[in-house]
Amino acid sequence: MRSDRSEVIVTGFMFYVVLFLALIAFMKNRIRPNKKKVEDVEARMVQLEHEMSEMKNN
Repeated sequence: MRSDRSEVIVTGFMFYVVLFLALIAFMKNRIRPNKKKVEDVEARMVQLEHEMSEMKNN
């Protein structure tokens, strides 16, 4: 009877460890594409500012 209970505890512990690692991996994958989008938007803003300054000069 004691071994059955310890198996349940170990199984539950392993479940939460795997869940935690999956959550970390998911968050890393969500953050990385957002950084890329921000960099693209910043590059586009710099390009538009440059184009606006050229239009004002002409």
